[in-house]
Amino acid sequence: MKPDDRIRVMEIIARMNVSGPATQVTGLCERLSPVEFDHRLYTGYVDGGEGDHLQLRDVTIPVHRVPGLGRAIKPADDYRALFRLANAMREFRPHIVHTRTTKAGALGRLAVRLSGVGAARVHSYHGHLLDGQLSRLRRPSTSAPSAGWRG
Repeated sequence: MKPDDRIRVMEIIARMNVSGPATQVTGLCERLSPVEFDHRLYTGYVDGGEGDHLQLRDVTIPVHRVPGLGRAIKPADDYRALFRLANAMREFRPHIVHTRTTKAGALGRLAVRLSGVGAARVHSYHGHLLDGQLSRLRRPSTSAPSAGWRG
């Protein structure tokens, strides 16, 4: 297979903090055959109090940092991250866009529509991240109990 015939995969995750999703992303990036796949990781930055999986594991995979694609919900930053992702998609032209985590899933799937690339969209659900993460004023009231998972 020629390099230009490779399957282009755009992996999007809000942040690579020390977690199960970061471990899964790293495993994919390290193990997919570069002869068959052009697999690129797009991620934001971890918060100050979190460990950075990429630095702690001394990962050598190429990372495309997207400012604003972190954990916090900040409309101006989110808007800029959305357009950065859409522009990256227009440049990379992925066949598959694989999103993980709530914010990356929402922005990544919107970016596919904005970019017009026509990529297949896949989202891996890693738990209900917003439950217990937002103050009462910033989250809707629910009567359902928390599942306890903070993936």
